[in-house]
Amino acid sequence: MAGRHRRPESPSRLRTQDRAWPRQCGQAHRIPEEGRCRLRRPTYRRHPPNSLVAFTDGSASPNPGPCGAGALLYHNVEPGWDTERFAALGQGTNNLGELWAVGLALQAAHARISSLPEHPYKQLYVFTDSQFTRGILTLGWKSSLHAKLSGGLKQYIRDF
Repeated sequence: MAGRHRRPESPSRLRTQDRAWPRQCGQAHRIPEEGRCRLRRPTYRRHPPNSLVAFTDGSASPNPGPCGAGALLYHNVEPGWDTERFAALGQGTNNLGELWAVGLALQAAHARISSLPEHPYKQLYVFTDSQFTRGILTLGWKSSLHAKLSGGLKQYIRDF
């Protein structure tokens, strides 16, 4: 078998702790290592004090199919406070779930800010693993299928 290259291991054969990280922080980074690939934990900077932080994710399996969304919101002011929101959306696409998850995070942040007479928050950080959602909300991309939802999210962000 001289001259044949060894096929990289599939992500399903990697250790569980290495597979769990990429969905939490954005995207996986593949690094060639001795003829195989492994996932490296991406790094991100610490959030400034007095900020709200949201992690969002949405999915449909199969795509399109049963669809859902979820968001986790926490802050670094009062130890131990966080909240999560989730929704079962019925039949839809992965992109619908991703956009809806950001909406859940924005609603949770608005509820938290509204519940405090003088809130200490200066910034809201939203983390998503969806390039589509990032493009819609920050890069001016258009969505014909989810135009109403993406337009509503953009307006909600402007009014925030």
